[in-house]
Amino acid sequence: MRRRSRKKAIRKITVPNLSGLTRSQAQAALSALGLTYSESTTNTSDSLLGNTIYSQDFTAGSTVVNGTVFPFVYYNYVDPGPVITYGPCEAYGSGTNAGSGTQCSGNYYQSYTDYTYNTRKKIYSNGSWDGTSYTTSGCGTTTERTINSSSQVDGQCGYTAPVSITYGPCEAYGSAIANLGGGSYCSGTTTVSYTDYRYNARKKIYVNGSWDGSSYTTSGCSTVDSRNIDSSSQIDGSCGYVNPVTYGPCEAYGSALYSTGSGSYCSGTYTVYYTDYVYPAQKKIYYYGSWDGSSYSGCSPTTVRSTSSSQVDGSCGYVYVPPAPANEWYCTESYNGGGVGNCGYTKPGYNNSASGSGYSRQCTYGTSYPGCQSTNPAPVCTSYKYECKSYDVTNSASTNYYDCYSVGACTAPRNPDGSRPTCCASYA
Repeated sequence: MRRRSRKKAIRKITVPNLSGLTRSQAQAALSALGLTYSESTTNTSDSLLGNTIYSQDFTAGSTVVNGTVFPFVYYNYVDPGPVITYGPCEAYGSGTNAGSGTQCSGNYYQSYTDYTYNTRKKIYSNGSWDGTSYTTSGCGTTTERTINSSSQVDGQCGYTAPVSITYGPCEAYGSAIANLGGGSYCSGTTTVSYTDYRYNARKKIYVNGSWDGSSYTTSGCSTVDSRNIDSSSQIDGSCGYVNPVTYGPCEAYGSALYSTGSGSYCSGTYTVYYTDYVYPAQKKIYYYGSWDGSSYSGCSPTTVRSTSSSQVDGSCGYVYVPPAPANEWYCTESYNGGGVGNCGYTKPGYNNSASGSGYSRQCTYGTSYPGCQSTNPAPVCTSYKYECKSYDVTNSASTNYYDCYSVGACTAPRNPDGSRPTCCASYA
C-alpha cells in the first residue's frame, strides 16, 4: 500500500505599521509576530525624533512569509551644534578725525566733525550674543558725522530771525534809598535776622528772547522793597530749638606729658609740697544731657597740681608742743635708815600704796612721784638725754629719727634746735 506524501504548510504574516513607534517598540512588535528584522539608521538633528521609526521595507497590511527578514530604519539623533549668525558691521573704538565743516539742515546752521572708525560685527550663537564675541571679517571702516552745534542764525541757511521785544520783571538796582527796619522770624527751628531796604527799580529789555547784558528800562517800574538776610542760625531756646549737644569740663587723662616745676607754700600752719604736671585733656560730649560713655571732644592740655602736706616744726609758724603727760599712778618707796633720798620709784598702773617693816610705799595719781621720805641719799642721775618730739618720730630727716619711737620718750641723743627739754635717762 503506497503512502501519500504530506505538503508542509507555509505560514503568512500580516505586516504591522511601525510608524510612530520607538525602536524598542518596533523590535518587540516584530518579535511578537515571529519575524526576524534588520536595522539601519538615518541621522536627524531633531531630538524629539531620536530612536523613532523612520521607514519600513514592507507596507503595513501586506503579508510576508514566516521567516522573512523585516528591514526597518530608525532615526539617530545627531547634535547639530550651535547656529552661528552675525549682526551688522558697527563702529567701535576711537575714531580718527576725518575733517570738519558746516552745513545747513533746513534753516538750521550746523557745525560738524567727521570721524572714521574701524567696524566689527557681533557673533550670535543660536540667536543669542554673549556680550563679548565679535568678528571683523567682512567689515572695513565707516565714517560717522558728529553735530557739534545746531542753531538758527539770522541770515544763515535762509533763516531770518523775527524781532520780538520782551521785558523782565522790575528789579532793584543801585544803592538802597531807604532802610525800612529789621527784625527776626522763625523758619522751622532756625532764627532768621533781617533788614528791609527800598530800592529804585528797572527791568531788562530782551530782543528775540536774548538780553544783551546792558539794556534796561525804568518804564512801568517805581521802587522795590528787598529783604536782606543778616544771619540765620539755630539758637538754643529760640524758635523751639534746643541744642541737643552739650559738653562737660575739660579733664586730664592718660599719663602726664611733662612737669612744669615744683615747690612748697604755707596753708595755715601746714607746709604744702607740690609738683605741677601737664596732661592731655578732653571733655565729654552729652547728647540731650546723656553721655554714652565713650564720646569726647578735644581740649588744650591742662595742668594738674599734685600735693602733700604736713605740719613741720618751725615751718609756716608751726611750733611743736609736746602733749601734756597723762595722769597715772606714781609710787615712791622709802626705806628707814637707808640714807637720805634712798627711795624706789615705780609706776605700777594702780594704787600700790603699802607699808611694812622698814619701808613705806606711797602712791599718787598725777604726773609726778610723791616726795622721798627715806633717810638715805637721793638717787643720782647718771645719764641725760632729751625728750622726743613729733618731728623726731615721724620725719626721717631728724638726727634723732632712729632713736625715738614715741613722743615724750627720753631717748633723743641730740637737740640741734634747742627745742627739746633735758631728761634723765638712767639713775645710779
